[in-house]
Amino acid sequence: MSFPTRVTRPLLDVLELFVQASGEGTELHGWTIKKAAGLSGATTYKMFDRLEDAGWITGRWEAHNPDPTRPPRRLYRLTPTGETGARALLAERRPGWARAAPRPAGADQGAGPRPPPHPLHAAVAGHIRRPVPTPPPAR
Repeated sequence: MSFPTRVTRPLLDVLELFVQASGEGTELHGWTIKKAAGLSGATTYKMFDRLEDAGWITGRWEAHNPDPTRPPRRLYRLTPTGETGARALLAERRPGWARAAPRPAGADQGAGPRPPPHPLHAAVAGHIRRPVPTPPPAR
């Protein structure tokens, strides 16, 4: 597994957002992440480049923007390698994160009350896009 070259607070914030979206089966677009993490566009997209180079995220262009007056957006999600790496890195660098991390479906049974969500999670809640299933290729 390749590792991002620089581990910064903004990187950890972005990884938290990606882990949350992954747990919900959703994708994020750059503007949402930029706004939620309070980052500049240049910082956000340079980070995406590093994460893609490390094999932690993958991006795709949406077929069309839900707002017909806007161009299609690039949607990002964690790869399986990225999810494993992000969770390990967050657990190492933000020890309290594991208690507030999204849990897989069904994991809450008998686990007691969950801690309140991280403020970054609430900031993107209305901007997460569920991936549109693509039909299988014709044979």
